[in-house]
Amino acid sequence: MAEKAARVPVVEDLYAAFEDVPRPVDLEGCPCCVDPDDGRPLLARPLRDLTGADLRRYAAKVLNTWGGPEDFHYFAPRLLELAADDAFDWPDVEIVFSKFSRVGWLDWPQRDAITGFLNSFWT
Repeated sequence: MAEKAARVPVVEDLYAAFEDVPRPVDLEGCPCCVDPDDGRPLLARPLRDLTGADLRRYAAKVLNTWGGPEDFHYFAPRLLELAADDAFDWPDVEIVFSKFSRVGWLDWPQRDAITGFLNSFWT
């Protein structure tokens, strides 16, 4: 609990950095792996209201069979927060964090907030 409390400022910085990233209209996926309506519940609620149970399937499949870089960008702060808090029964934090290298997050305007968050997490 103390670790989570210590991360609160960097979590707030993370969400503030991403506040202008637009919400996707829908989440496209492989028709064999994802039903067309599977993304609707993820887009129907505010980002911070999504739980680990809500996002775990997306977190595991994103950039492979469900979703692309643009929607990953939108979900990034919540995925980081939930993964760091061990809120997913699957995928593991390493899998979620590894997706960031695939989208080139170092070129994102939010890279400083992500770096701050990851530094806090690894500390």
